[in-house]
Amino acid sequence: MPLRTAFVTGASGFIGAHLVNHLLARGSEVRCLVRPTSRTEHLERDGVRQIVGGLDAPDTYRAALSGCDAVFHLAGMLSATRPRAMLRTNGGGTRRLADACAALPTPPRFVYVSSLVS
Repeated sequence: MPLRTAFVTGASGFIGAHLVNHLLARGSEVRCLVRPTSRTEHLERDGVRQIVGGLDAPDTYRAALSGCDAVFHLAGMLSATRPRAMLRTNGGGTRRLADACAALPTPPRFVYVSSLVS
């Protein structure tokens, strides 16, 4: 099945930027959830739509999920002063995104990528 439209979190990061390039090369439309403070110059191109928001605010991205064939969830907090902050972002943010996808009439495939940083 062709991947016409993809939603990507973490597109401003190293892996996310490469994923966006790959999706564009395959002819996909890419919607990227980006924080207001993210460096997004590499996303300012044809085929990419930036959705300014955050994983903690599903209202900022819920509408952009509609019509997506797949969601690639690469975003995550790599360090925090308190474990609770990391759990709120990485656990809670992932849950909110997955719930928003599941609530769609035709949920997209959900691809979750995580990393371990020490």
